[in-house]
Amino acid sequence: MFNDPITTAFMILAVILAVAAGLWFGSVLGDSAAGRDSSGRDSSGRDGKPRKRRTFGKALQNAATTAAVRAWKWQRSRKKRKPEDRGEPDR
Repeated sequence: MFNDPITTAFMILAVILAVAAGLWFGSVLGDSAAGRDSSGRDSSGRDGKPRKRRTFGKALQNAATTAAVRAWKWQRSRKKRKPEDRGEPDR
């Protein structure tokens, strides 16, 4: 199955990175759903009551929206730069 050592090394590296990314995302999602802040402490709202738990769908929606907005801002700032700053020849 894995005759080429380079292919095998890349496959193992891809699996390790996928597992690490899954563990990280699960940890972030768990802290988010449980109402914990980044330090692991329980966070509460302004009135001292625990925050309402987010669903998995809402967390994914928030992540997708954030990624889309960041990509749009990056693209907009890239287009605003002068052509010589972008490495393009003058037209």
